[in-house]
Amino acid sequence: MQKSQHGAISLGKLILIAIGSIAVVGGALLLFINFAPPSADQDTVVLEFSSPKTITVGQPFSVKVSFVNSGNFPLKDAKLALSIPQGIYFIGSDETQRVAEQALGDIGPGSADQRIFNLIALEGRQTLKRLEAVLSYRRAGSEARFEEKSQVDLTIGGEAVTMTLESPARVFSGEQFEIKLHYRNNTDSVFEDLTLTLAVPDAFSMDSADPKPSKENNWHIATLNPGEEGNIIIKGSLKGPEKAFFGFRAELLGNIGGTTYKLATKGGSVSIASSIISATITVNNKKDYIAHIDDDLDYVITLHNNSEITIENINVRATLLGKLYDYPQLSTDGFFNSLTNTITWNPAQNSSLFSLGPGESTALRFSIPLLSAFPVARLGDKNYTLKVRVEAESPTVPPQTTAEKTMTVTQLETKVAGKLAVDAQAFFRDAKSGIINEGDYPPQVNRTTQYTIHWKVYATATDVSNVLISAFLQSGAQWTGKVKSNINSVPQYDPHSGQVTWAISHVPANTGIVTKPIEAIFQISHTPSVVDVGKDVKILTKTRIEGRDDFTGIMLTNEDDILTTNLVDDPTVSNIRNPRVRP
Repeated sequence: MQKSQHGAISLGKLILIAIGSIAVVGGALLLFINFAPPSADQDTVVLEFSSPKTITVGQPFSVKVSFVNSGNFPLKDAKLALSIPQGIYFIGSDETQRVAEQALGDIGPGSADQRIFNLIALEGRQTLKRLEAVLSYRRAGSEARFEEKSQVDLTIGGEAVTMTLESPARVFSGEQFEIKLHYRNNTDSVFEDLTLTLAVPDAFSMDSADPKPSKENNWHIATLNPGEEGNIIIKGSLKGPEKAFFGFRAELLGNIGGTTYKLATKGGSVSIASSIISATITVNNKKDYIAHIDDDLDYVITLHNNSEITIENINVRATLLGKLYDYPQLSTDGFFNSLTNTITWNPAQNSSLFSLGPGESTALRFSIPLLSAFPVARLGDKNYTLKVRVEAESPTVPPQTTAEKTMTVTQLETKVAGKLAVDAQAFFRDAKSGIINEGDYPPQVNRTTQYTIHWKVYATATDVSNVLISAFLQSGAQWTGKVKSNINSVPQYDPHSGQVTWAISHVPANTGIVTKPIEAIFQISHTPSVVDVGKDVKILTKTRIEGRDDFTGIMLTNEDDILTTNLVDDPTVSNIRNPRVRP
């Protein structure tokens, strides 16, 4: 009996093992069908490029991507993606787009189709660029995606449209010179709706242009036929200091597919040659003077003849630029135009300008004060400067030059330092500070009274760094240890010297003017002696503040008055007629 049962159990186990094996094989087969790479009799995809072998920079071109499903099953949810390298762009799309993807839907067995991509190369002359197409799809009944890839290399040759910019390397300030722009279509295609633009420096004045621009510094080229070329001649002059460089930049823009592209770009620069007359400016006998609010400024303009010929009939203009000048207080022997803030000198006003011999110099002067306060209204009202721009010109020109006049231009820029201040105040009743003072007020001999000291910090017109505030407790005064501030540092007390110091790493411009001041509060106590009776006793020396002006680099310093037991800033004790120490 036992033997028969053992045989039955073995047969049952065999049946279960067989069923499990069939399940495992079936699952593996299903996974294989869903995720295994397609075999040749399931799907075969052909993906090919058709494109020009060589392209030119700035000329649109098309790339055709063809695909064929030569397999026996449909390609489900097919997508075609084209990837392009830097320097090549999809026409009409954002310049940052590097991949364009198109949904193809289902591609049946034996089906063939193609997609065309319109591109343009804008850089990479004489280089090789690689494009890659990827066709992705699913098989029926599967979520897995498969890919077929194809690549093509394109040779970028020259430029479809070339442009040159010709200009002299050096000119005299004020001398007229010529800029020549030349453009040419190097292809067998027609370009339409082109625009040539020329960016010029502010110091350049255009006298003429042939042909005339359609709008300021812009020329519209309606059609540029194969092999056609053209020129634009511009005449003008530069006004600037000697050895200064000024840049010019020309761009040829094309409207292709509703998007504007730079087909060609050229730049050039012109420097100002040394003139036979030079000008220098000083203020308060310095070229690097740092001004302060409420300053008196004395300007000297020195003209010097650098040549071996006499310079005649010199005219000089000095233009003042700055919000801090007190223009109504200007003092000068020249003519002042208050509409343009320009001072003019000519030979009729100053006889030294009639002629300036070889190696000779002459000086022109004017004085002007600054406003007594900064016109600050916003946090951004800071880092004030004062500028004086001088132009001197004469009809005398060096021999063998084509200039119509001699000119020199120079400019002096003066920085104005900010203002740093501290307001030291003492209070007896000061509940708002969160510190309660105890004792008698008015103070009495041999009786201790507590006071809170407030230090308020102000910075006007410049940021200030490494600020240090300091003062000394006076005889009879003691540090109680109660201290607070509205920033992450507080005053420190040195019991050996009796000095209180407060270090602040940075104070933003217009703190206390536009925003609340930085403030610290500390408590001290004071016990008068018999010799103090009838007096306002000193409890804190003058409070000194110093810090580095971040704009000018100089140290700013200031101080506030000593503090006594006569609490002039405490409104709660202002009605006391005699606040002096009592017996």
